[in-house]
Amino acid sequence: MLMGSLDDAVGRLARVVGVTPGDLGDEHARWEIYLKAMNLPAAHELLIRAVDAESDDNLATSVVLRMIEKNGEAERIDWVNALRGDKRDYAHRRALELLVLERIISGAIDSTEVAQKIDGWTDWLQMRIADSATSPGILDIVGEVGRTRRIRNAAKGRRAEVGGE
Repeated sequence: MLMGSLDDAVGRLARVVGVTPGDLGDEHARWEIYLKAMNLPAAHELLIRAVDAESDDNLATSVVLRMIEKNGEAERIDWVNALRGDKRDYAHRRALELLVLERIISGAIDSTEVAQKIDGWTDWLQMRIADSATSPGILDIVGEVGRTRRIRNAAKGRRAEVGGE
């Protein structure tokens, strides 16, 4: 049986996003409500409350990981803090990785810093850099020393698209 706070939070969220709640004990039903709420900024405050009350840690983490990608640095901490324990630690690390990615894309982190730090970065971050960086120097580094063949090939492919020296 769901805790009252989760039932209440998800029920309120369902009404805001225009969904008939259905069986809120079913995580798939809750996920459908959460998906709609993620795309409705007016529902985000209620969504954070629902995530905070969510009994399924994996479901809560999935929501938070999507929302930290949709939000800027200042808002990410609220989403991360809605989680508990090791799931919070995981989401916090992902938020930091997003900051690194954004700094690389903006040019605030250069190829020298990438070369120094790439070994400590997760496969997820390396792949995101390979898929979205525009600096030929950074793409060359990831193409040479990325952790997996997939990462290296993605960086080389992106490098060919970007061109330059």
